[in-house]
Amino acid sequence: MRKISVINVDPPYYDQHIYSDFSEFFWPLLKLTLNNALEILFKENYLSSWNPQNWRVPREDEIVSRKPSDRMFEVKLKKALIEMGKVLDDDGLLLLWFSHRKLEAWKAVLKALKDADFRLTNIIPLVSEHPTRSITKGGKLGISHVLILVARKASTSIHIDKAKLRNRVIEWAKRAKIYPSEEIKYEELEVIKTAIDLALQFEEEIKLKE
Repeated sequence: MRKISVINVDPPYYDQHIYSDFSEFFWPLLKLTLNNALEILFKENYLSSWNPQNWRVPREDEIVSRKPSDRMFEVKLKKALIEMGKVLDDDGLLLLWFSHRKLEAWKAVLKALKDADFRLTNIIPLVSEHPTRSITKGGKLGISHVLILVARKASTSIHIDKAKLRNRVIEWAKRAKIYPSEEIKYEELEVIKTAIDLALQFEEEIKLKE
């Protein structure tokens, strides 16, 4: 099997964006427009239960949470991460982007990472949304920052200074902005701090088991 060095994935955001619902509207229009090219575009179709001639989009394997405490998100994300681990080099990097206000969303992602035998080695905060967007200005789910969770296979021997990492990520989050005069909201900073602490807690649990 051919191995790769880096996997950079922007996964579904728990219950924040249900992209299949959006695509359900656009797919019939695209299907009509691209009808003559479908066989070329989908020459290698990896979805065995779906055919591009269908008018509906495939939903069976989507990794989303459609109701509170839906464990299927975590289960399916873990399954996807295990498959990624199979093609990743032993010293390869997994970059997983995630953003959410809810603690249960972060728990699901971090537990899936841990159960798929990945170890967190770094966290990088970036501004991902314009501050005037409704999802960040008054939304109940989204925040304007995304945290890039950098992970390696559990078999990789690497030490991280958790206190230094936490302080660095918080400082970077404060500096990450679109407008020079912009300041990160207190509520959003607390979400980021909680997500970082939860991530480091999961790492400590892994270390204690080793």
